[in-house]
Amino acid sequence: MVGKLDFEPYPPQPAQPFAVISAAALSLLAPSRGVLHCARTGSAPSLVAGLCLGGLYSVSYYRQKHELTFGEETALLASAVWTGTSFARGLRDGLRPASVGWSALAVYGVAAFGVAVNNKRIASANQESISYR
Repeated sequence: MVGKLDFEPYPPQPAQPFAVISAAALSLLAPSRGVLHCARTGSAPSLVAGLCLGGLYSVSYYRQKHELTFGEETALLASAVWTGTSFARGLRDGLRPASVGWSALAVYGVAAFGVAVNNKRIASANQESISYR
């Protein structure tokens, strides 16, 4: 059928402990920059951005913990957004230690959740190949 989106998510996989712990840690660390920046300068957009990013990581943690679909993908999205914004801020503000540290945390998130999504994809492909035998 033309125009029909024929998409099924990967079947739920057992939670990957490293990804679950990373999501929990980043859900606590991500909003802290926004809260600190808001307390120092009164910038409400920083507060909102930090809380939204922390919320995405919290949703990811919940979905991974309960073995629901799209947990790792949600964290990968949050990490990609965080990486883009932190590098842009680092280029604008210069290489201050805080900017470099937040950028390193964002890149860690992309790497950790990128590996988790890839492992999930490989496990799903292995399950499909076993079921066709």
